[in-house]
Amino acid sequence: MSMLDNALAWAARGFRVFPLRAGTKHPIFERWHDLATTDPQTIRAWWQDPFGVMIEGHNVGVCTTGMVVVDIDAQKGGVASFIRLGGSFDTLMVRTPRGGYHAYYSGPDSGLSVEKIAPGIDIRSHNGYVIAPGSVWSGDASHPGGSYELEIDDPVQPVIPGVAQYLRPPRERDASVAESVELDRSDSIEMATLWLEQDAPVAIEGAGGDQTT
Repeated sequence: MSMLDNALAWAARGFRVFPLRAGTKHPIFERWHDLATTDPQTIRAWWQDPFGVMIEGHNVGVCTTGMVVVDIDAQKGGVASFIRLGGSFDTLMVRTPRGGYHAYYSGPDSGLSVEKIAPGIDIRSHNGYVIAPGSVWSGDASHPGGSYELEIDDPVQPVIPGVAQYLRPPRERDASVAESVELDRSDSIEMATLWLEQDAPVAIEGAGGDQTT
């Protein structure tokens, strides 16, 4: 399947998608959380140039607003944590290149969290995103990369109680402040966290470490 086929297939399941830069986890445009869509015409336009030629390099992002995706990092003990929380492999699940999983659940629109619930467990929900199956990550210095694969094609289940108890509503922005300054958005914080964890160069003393930091 082409990347366009992957995007259309995931959108047909009801997930709002948008393009990511080739081989990466980074959106190609701002306001992706507002522009993400299930509309086939819009999706085709994103994955084609003005002459109708396919742009195969775009990965597929999935906006997680309105649902809950448990991001399980196997390298940080996420699988064991997921099981301790009462998780089981009985919902729609995507396997990540690093050997972890994205477990899709229906549930309340919630704030994002990074390892606040348990080691290796992140929550993607309001103004967050994950990567759709068929996308390819080019990797980094510590991991060769690989593709995202549909692991379990089961119906999306309600979020498990062990996770639901930790979910919190998204934080509301102070409107009086928002009028005068752009505060850090949850999606910006998520992207920065992912970059620091997975893509940022290592600072090495004696080899330009101060400048890198």
